[in-house]
Amino acid sequence: MLVQRSTETIGEGRRVKLGKVAAAIAPDDDIVGGTAVTWRSGGLLCVLWYYPSSASDKGRMRKEAIALATIAATWTEKVAAGGFDAQATAANAAAASVAVNSDHARDATATERLRVVTSYLPKVVESASAKGNELTVEVKSAWHRMPRAMRAEQARKMWKTWATANTPADPDKSYLKITDGTGHKVGGSGMMGSTVDVDD
Repeated sequence: MLVQRSTETIGEGRRVKLGKVAAAIAPDDDIVGGTAVTWRSGGLLCVLWYYPSSASDKGRMRKEAIALATIAATWTEKVAAGGFDAQATAANAAAASVAVNSDHARDATATERLRVVTSYLPKVVESASAKGNELTVEVKSAWHRMPRAMRAEQARKMWKTWATANTPADPDKSYLKITDGTGHKVGGSGMMGSTVDVDD
């Protein structure tokens, strides 16, 4: 899930309601299949990506994604009503992730947060670890079989989610390093955290 201050409109897709909040839901089939729900809470743009751990039909997945997004929207509406305080939002993000994904976010440590960040890519992510503000993701061989544009998109998504959870007040302080099974870097951040790229 990603929450950020933004003037962007909600994404394209079928319009749905998350309680009283208007939202859009659309497929997000980049790697393992799934769906994305987007909505606005005040000045916050919110995106929840849902990738079930096991195969399920599209109708069931859509219902599950809407149910989770409705829980998340309840939290984002409270945050928006109280104003945007980066430190308070970072502290409360752990509580929201527990409500949305308690299996992955039981402890609000950086290690647990980064596991949530990479959990939507189970077929390509081998492991992840954090040292300071750097998230290191080891990828499986399936990563290298993906088109470069798809790898780049997923890398940017991982970085953005990590930066939002780790250093929301200054995203460029969060870095991403993607390695293969031998520890060789195959992508990640440049001098600024947000300059994310992958190898050919």
